[in-house]
Amino acid sequence: EKLSNSDFMITDIKEKLSVRKSTLEDSRNFTNNNISELQGSISTLNTLLNMYINNLNDLSSSGDYELQIDKINLNIQKLKEDIESYETAKSETETLLNNCVSSSEKLSSEYKLEQSKLKLIDTKELEDEITSVNFDIKTTSNKISEIDSISDVCPMCGQKLHGVVKPDSTSLKENLAVLKERYSELQVSLNESNKYNIELQNSLDLEYADRQKELSTSIEALQADIINYNNSLTTNNSMLISESENLAKLQTKLNELENTKQHLKNEIENTKKCISDNTDKINDLRLTVDDISARLEIISKMNTLVKR
Repeated sequence: EKLSNSDFMITDIKEKLSVRKSTLEDSRNFTNNNISELQGSISTLNTLLNMYINNLNDLSSSGDYELQIDKINLNIQKLKEDIESYETAKSETETLLNNCVSSSEKLSSEYKLEQSKLKLIDTKELEDEITSVNFDIKTTSNKISEIDSISDVCPMCGQKLHGVVKPDSTSLKENLAVLKERYSELQVSLNESNKYNIELQNSLDLEYADRQKELSTSIEALQADIINYNNSLTTNNSMLISESENLAKLQTKLNELENTKQHLKNEIENTKKCISDNTDKINDLRLTVDDISARLEIISKMNTLVKR
């Protein structure tokens, strides 16, 4: 049976409404799937966001490193001041030492000059004469002994021996007495001369000895001070190197900490932005779903009317 024009039109409308309904439902399902995917993405992003925030909160405070760095900087400053103080003191001490050494050398030169000016008695002639007189005494004594050993009397009968003449030693004995007296006089003169020379030399030595001793004591003390300054400089320079190395390590750790913090902050901001962007997209898609649902409702009403 042939359809009337009216029935044909109704059938055509039903078909078109069915196709439109199917298209809109597919679009709504697709949009809802997008929403679900975005919601899943937001859930993942929230997990990441919480992880980044926890990691940021777990990081050490920069203040801990900054306090240590400030403390080390104070130590370094103190060490530098001490080193400068020791170097200044050492330089001043070296100047004093050089002055003392120069004064000591000058004093030695003055001593030698004054020693050369001493009017010491030359005892060489006396010593030579004593040697000569002593020789004469021995020679004369030997001659006297030889004469005294000669006997001009017979030991058996006591009569004078014929032809034996014993030399007279009287003059030799008188000469020996004179020589011994001269020897004694020369010895006294030599002793007096030596005593005079010794006293004169001791007087000069005493005058310069105290000054030289004072300078020697000062030189030894200054040298000891310089050794102490060098030891202090060595110790402080070693400590300065160690503290500088510690400072560099702490500064590196602080920089790494700040870089990590900044990286996490950037990740947090980027993640929040992604969550916000996806939330905006979900809101837009929901509006789209609402719009499609409204259209489907209209189509449903139209289907109802056509079926009547």
